[in-house]
Amino acid sequence: MKKKEVNMKKLALLLVAVALLAALVGCGSSNSLPAGSSSTVGGTPTSTSMAGSWDFTVTPTGASVKTPNNLSALEAVLTQSGTTISSSGGTVTTTGPAGNLWFLQLDGTALANVTAVGFEVAPTAGCKNIGSGPNTVTSGTITGSAVTLVISQSGNLFDVSGTLSSATPPTFTGTVQNDVTNTTCPITANVTGVVASSLTGTYLGSITDSGTAYPLSVALTANTDGTLSLNGTTSDPKSGNITGHGTFTGNALTFTAQGSAGGNAGTLFGYFDPSLGAKGTIVLTQLDPTGCSAATFDNGWCVSDGGMFVKQ
Repeated sequence: MKKKEVNMKKLALLLVAVALLAALVGCGSSNSLPAGSSSTVGGTPTSTSMAGSWDFTVTPTGASVKTPNNLSALEAVLTQSGTTISSSGGTVTTTGPAGNLWFLQLDGTALANVTAVGFEVAPTAGCKNIGSGPNTVTSGTITGSAVTLVISQSGNLFDVSGTLSSATPPTFTGTVQNDVTNTTCPITANVTGVVASSLTGTYLGSITDSGTAYPLSVALTANTDGTLSLNGTTSDPKSGNITGHGTFTGNALTFTAQGSAGGNAGTLFGYFDPSLGAKGTIVLTQLDPTGCSAATFDNGWCVSDGGMFVKQ
């Protein structure tokens, strides 16, 4: 994943996206799942059901370890019928991901020190044809607490196996490796999963214009249909107060924001990292298809540093 420098003067509005991202999960010290939480999108997972919204962290082991983008995240809305687990899947376009299954790359050795996030952009000739989509759970079963999933990322199959805990809400612990049919994208990794939490809340960050940093406070509201709305307050005269709307999947989100002072609306993507800061932080990026050509992004992942917003 190669980082590009964001022109903050021209993209000040885009920084609002971070706040939205944080709201996706809205992680706090409590395990409660209030109304409007992302866990209610697709259902609320239990010790016997994976149905609902999940945030999975993939930590490579052995020869699969890479830096700086060592971690991956899988954001998913899963469904379950009896013992069968599935997902309606997700698509990847020239303007980024959408749908119920998102893959992300994270720069960092652990969630507590993530510095940037990358999202899939199509098309690409990466490992292998990432972004050609769709991303799906091709098969999945649960027997007692034992869970197995086969996940397709643009046709590259990965086998996941693990255990669903009896806690409330439940957690998932397991491993992932490339399927025997997948010889082009080898990986061995540990996988942990947590139920996505409430997005709704207030987030604090800043936008920089002409070298001056202006505090930005954003109130985000998450809806049970997977949509988001936000209102931001800042003293930056070039943006003014900000309004926006978007969607989320697990702890990942995308939204478009517009300043009251005018200017072009900006679209951003972000990831709410529940372990970054006391209550979680949204790590934001702007996907710029014109700057994410085959020569400037790594294996289908495009990233621009867009800042961070901290949940209050």
